[in-house]
Amino acid sequence: MLIESIIRRKNGTTVNLGADKYIFLPTPKDEAHVCEVKDEAHIKRLLNIREGFKPHSSVGDKLAVKFSTLVEPEVKEAKRSQKKFDLHSPENLGEFVDSLDTESLNNKELYQIAQFRLKIDNYKSRETVKRFSADEIGVDLDERKTPPEMIRDLLKAMQAQEFSEANDDDTDDDFSDIDVIDIDPEL
Repeated sequence: MLIESIIRRKNGTTVNLGADKYIFLPTPKDEAHVCEVKDEAHIKRLLNIREGFKPHSSVGDKLAVKFSTLVEPEVKEAKRSQKKFDLHSPENLGEFVDSLDTESLNNKELYQIAQFRLKIDNYKSRETVKRFSADEIGVDLDERKTPPEMIRDLLKAMQAQEFSEANDDDTDDDFSDIDVIDIDPEL
């Protein structure tokens, strides 16, 4: 199955999953960072990290639905039970971003987060959101999307980077240099 890395790092992303190594890079025809994954357990594990990976758009709907049903029920339930956000709590930005259910946020809420928590001056500008994302977290956003969609993608990328930080004891605060992610296949 062709899987896309939602986070687009400058040098691509390498994922070590058990003894296998997956390298997510853009193709000549598509700027999406993709990798062919054949091991069903690895597909399931990667797709369980919704903030980091998704089936590529070229994957047929039936196959994407098949694997979306493999996502563990407790993961789905945890996402469903997340509350709406309090714009001012927690004070730590990483904890705040990590607590968000990005899919349930409406445009007004996304704009509020961009303005008040991320401190993006011109948060309704595609160029400004794209530049902020590239400069602050090293993620290239698709500027064909609307500003709210770009902000949502930015928040998802930040959540995925929080995931990476939580699973890497040697991580510093600059996530743009992370090219290799080790994932425990048993989780």
